[in-house]
Amino acid sequence: MPPRAIALPVLLLVVAGSAVAWLKLAPPPAVPETSSAEHNASSTFLTASRKRPEVAAPREQDQPASAAPLPHYLRNVAPSGIPAPEVSGPLLRVEARLPEIRQPEPEALPTTGDLIVIRRPQVVSAGTLTGNHLTLHLAHVDALASKDTCPSDLGTDWPCGALARTALRAVVRIYAVTCKKTADIGEREISAICERGPLNLSRWLVEYGWAVPDDTAPEDYTELAAVAKEEGRGQWKRDWEPLLVDSDEADTYAEEQPQAKSSGSSSVSEGGDADLYLDSLSQLEMLPSRNALPEAVATGGSSQNNAELNQ
Repeated sequence: MPPRAIALPVLLLVVAGSAVAWLKLAPPPAVPETSSAEHNASSTFLTASRKRPEVAAPREQDQPASAAPLPHYLRNVAPSGIPAPEVSGPLLRVEARLPEIRQPEPEALPTTGDLIVIRRPQVVSAGTLTGNHLTLHLAHVDALASKDTCPSDLGTDWPCGALARTALRAVVRIYAVTCKKTADIGEREISAICERGPLNLSRWLVEYGWAVPDDTAPEDYTELAAVAKEEGRGQWKRDWEPLLVDSDEADTYAEEQPQAKSSGSSSVSEGGDADLYLDSLSQLEMLPSRNALPEAVATGGSSQNNAELNQ
């Protein structure tokens, strides 16, 4: 092998060894000097980046509610395909509370002279009706209270107030009553002139002795009250005594009233059940004879009239 071919590799090995020896034996480069403020800022930044972010303390008004975990660590429970809500701050647990149920607003009070239709009115006493969130006192009369009693010639008292209420219930029944406001008495409590069809309820109570006219009543009310007292109607009845009915009399009366047992359909419009009902009340001294009642009330009226009253 020629000497030149050997000298070139040897020269490369010597140069490489010299470079390695210089890197190993040469001193390290000098570190540039930095100020202490910059060193502290960099160390603080590194330390803060390795810590968890701190949560701001809740305000005073939020103290009763306990703080929930940070949004970053909350578990996403949204169903698949539905994005989770965006959370911009720490969540707070709130106390459980019942849902608020809003009550319907009561109807506005009618003004004087307005007509009010009371459907399915409730007779509280002989002179008081309720319906449409209103309490209506029949105008122009002083009616008996439900607990009032009246004397009889036997020296005992009989429940004329309860029977007066029952008599008015028998007239009103479930039909609609049309009232005309006359005055305010209290909160949702008014005085009114009420009619069931063509029948004036205040006038009817006076005519049959279940009420007396007051100072505002029409002049004919005084005459009606005098006639009722003279004939011993309603509260002016003096020979009243409890009605005792044995089973034989009850069976006989039922046989004489075949229309009372209709086959599933109401016969009020034909007068059957209404006749039996008012006749039985007359026997209990709750009403005068049905022959003395207005025709529209005694017979129950035609089906067309009943439909109009119920509307």
